[in-house]
Amino acid sequence: MLLAILFSCSDLNSKDANPIDPGMVTISGTIEDYDRSYTTGMLSYFDGLSRQDKQEIVSIDSTGSFITSFTIAHQTSTLYLFLNKYRIILTASPNQEYEIRINKGGAQFLGENGELNNQLIQINLAMQKSFRKDDKTRNQYSHSNTIGFSEYYDFCVDLARRKLTFLEEYCKENKISEEARLLSEQNISYEPAWALMAFRWIRRDNRRYEREGLPEDLVGTLIKDFPINNLEAIASKSYQDYLTNILDIMREEVIASEAYLEILSASGSFTDAELSIWKGIYSYDGVTYGTKEYQELIRDKGDIEQKLFRKENLKKLFESAAKLPKGIGRDFIISQGVTRYCFEIPLMSPGTSDWETISSLLSNRKIYEELQKQENLQLARQDADSVTDINVIESLENVKAEEIFNRLLEKYHGKVVYVDFWATWCGPCRQELVFSRPLQKHFKDQEVVFLNLCCRSPRSTWEEFIQAEQITGENYLLDVDEYNYLSTLFKFQGIPHYVLVDRNGRVSNENAPRPSLEHAVHSEIQALLDK
Repeated sequence: MLLAILFSCSDLNSKDANPIDPGMVTISGTIEDYDRSYTTGMLSYFDGLSRQDKQEIVSIDSTGSFITSFTIAHQTSTLYLFLNKYRIILTASPNQEYEIRINKGGAQFLGENGELNNQLIQINLAMQKSFRKDDKTRNQYSHSNTIGFSEYYDFCVDLARRKLTFLEEYCKENKISEEARLLSEQNISYEPAWALMAFRWIRRDNRRYEREGLPEDLVGTLIKDFPINNLEAIASKSYQDYLTNILDIMREEVIASEAYLEILSASGSFTDAELSIWKGIYSYDGVTYGTKEYQELIRDKGDIEQKLFRKENLKKLFESAAKLPKGIGRDFIISQGVTRYCFEIPLMSPGTSDWETISSLLSNRKIYEELQKQENLQLARQDADSVTDINVIESLENVKAEEIFNRLLEKYHGKVVYVDFWATWCGPCRQELVFSRPLQKHFKDQEVVFLNLCCRSPRSTWEEFIQAEQITGENYLLDVDEYNYLSTLFKFQGIPHYVLVDRNGRVSNENAPRPSLEHAVHSEIQALLDK
């Protein structure tokens, strides 16, 4: 089989560099035919570590210019930018900036790293044109009651084989870069994997049923032809969809198990009638979802069931993951599972023994570190409601840019000042603001001021954001000249950025620790207080 040969021809875990390298991505651009009928867009994205769909609001100024910033853990092709009638799919890597020019002809990526996305768009358009009918047929087969697994398997693999042949010829004829070719190749190669995973279910009579004739071990069957550990495929959406479906199958095995209903029964929290409702839900009985009894059960005892469900799923995740081949794909499945069962609201932090198991199963240490960061972020969010002091500083008129910092600090003389440079469009900035709240709580009623200097953001967006997100502390909006001067003064280009000022108004650290570095920032602030 061509696909099996493709995967076996290269060492799928051979890359020397760690593919997990969390960093900020900045996307900016201009809409050339902007008519001012809309002032915001949306960026939607996910990566393989959490598989959580994340959104960023993209503000558009009066000239049609926009900018947004966010953090990803690895290269990914699952970013979708929506700007009114424009929908742009892009591939991005951590610690990179991307510039886009948009007009009636579509999107064009500019700069040195823009050519990769331009070529990927070119390839996708060519593939859609050549295989539109085949893709439609695959979709029809996926909903068919008459086609069997083997027949669908053969169709999907043959389609991928033909697409790979087309891709190879197209890349040669159009001088496509090796990186663009490889990204497209990996995405095509894993299309059958996620399609066959999704094929396991069929819907009829308002219920979802598992198809008949599936392999007894669907995951074990597929990973023979579609390896789960492939460093070259981590940016591919079809590869990520494949891994997430493996996690879903683990969850479905918990739901289908009589043992789980026994766990619910043994908890003593549910009556026989309520257990019957849970059984209907877990057998995908669509009628049960609409009943009054189910709605009341979810309202009154849904949180109890969720705790038991997530605990059992975490146990199943550890057991099942241990049987999978060790590598990056297994790491992603574990990371997604831990995120789903531990870090979604309400937070259920892993215990000490859970962390030991996670550490022993993961082959990539950075993924373990990112999971711990996720837990710290959720803990900070839980603690965020306790600080409510919000103060907005009016613009200082007739003050030169080079004087703005001293003027802002004047009324805080005798206090330690922690300065945060941020922007409304900056994802990492907003994430750190979550950690800022417990930091402020820690130093509440002490001689410490938290001064938030917002930059490169529209005033209306800034004002709305402060109230909506409860940005506590002292808030001031820098104009362009003020920001340019201060970023030069403190020698920084990216945000967020932090500065510490002592009681006498002297800068003690022009590159201070960020709020999420709890021990470091506590120590530095306390040292200034103790002087």
